[in-house]
Amino acid sequence: MPFNAQGVFSLPPGVKAVSNEIASSSAYNTALVDIEAAFNAKTPVTRGGSNADNGVDAAKNLGLISAADLAGTGIVTGSATEIILTTSRGYSTLANSIRIALRAASASADDGTTFTLDDCPEANIKKIVDGAYVDIEADDWFAGSIIELRYDTLADSGDGAFVLLMAPPKSRTGIAILTKSYAYNASDVAATENAWTIFPLDTETSDADGIVSISTNSFTPTEDCIATWSASMYISTGNTASDGGGTFVTQIYNVTDSAIVGVNGSLATIDLSWVTNPPADPDPIIRVVNRLTSQGMAVLAAGKAYEIRYYAVTSGSGDGVSIHNPTSLVSGMGNDVALRILLQTI
Repeated sequence: MPFNAQGVFSLPPGVKAVSNEIASSSAYNTALVDIEAAFNAKTPVTRGGSNADNGVDAAKNLGLISAADLAGTGIVTGSATEIILTTSRGYSTLANSIRIALRAASASADDGTTFTLDDCPEANIKKIVDGAYVDIEADDWFAGSIIELRYDTLADSGDGAFVLLMAPPKSRTGIAILTKSYAYNASDVAATENAWTIFPLDTETSDADGIVSISTNSFTPTEDCIATWSASMYISTGNTASDGGGTFVTQIYNVTDSAIVGVNGSLATIDLSWVTNPPADPDPIIRVVNRLTSQGMAVLAAGKAYEIRYYAVTSGSGDGVSIHNPTSLVSGMGNDVALRILLQTI
């Protein structure tokens, strides 16, 4: 035998020549046979080989994915929180050298994800954040992205886990637009004065990314996002010389937590007393309708319900305030957009 039980090769006894003595042909021939067998045998992993005579077995012995597996013989099943890969090789042990690339069928979930390779024990998928192994979260990868995993025996408190090496971010920022509008010739829509009041809202003008749901006068984003809003109010002067002006402001309100989000929107105000009370002659009195706009921006949390609220004040007993006023529009101008909300995911 060319190798002993420890894998060490030794020449058989009597092979080495001795000066001035006749060499043994049988011993010499035996050595040649052993050398021939050693060259033709599978080289063990302990001596830098793969202990295999084909690529599939070599990959398995070295803890690698074989070319056959990479050619597409693996079958992936499971769910958003459980990935199962079945290969033609049938792996039964996990090693640090195992690396796997997959195309995700859906976005990652927020409850952590496990991975099972053939007959190997189920292992968690982790990612590294600030030097620590943490669970996979929602949108760590998205549907259609290529994710790469490497097994790490030290991850998951030494239990071993597949660690996420690469996953592209979401393809783009999600955008949605919500509005409340009125036909140009719709009847006047009176507003409430001197109290915080819900601004009407009823239309998802655009939401191709499905980032928001809308209910009566409120909306709920499905992802954390930035909201930018613009709301309008009409202030009209009265018919007495003392009338003339008003103030209008908005805020975004977290209905779920009963709390104002951030700060109020911009304050819009106008003083029309000079129109209704000219210094030289108070007659005739000119009635004026003026449109004020309040704008704001806030960061919103996923899963919370929100609404826009307004506070309007007029300065005279005869002044009026309305969300829509048809006297200022004509047919060719289209609809009157009283409220517009732009949502962008972060």
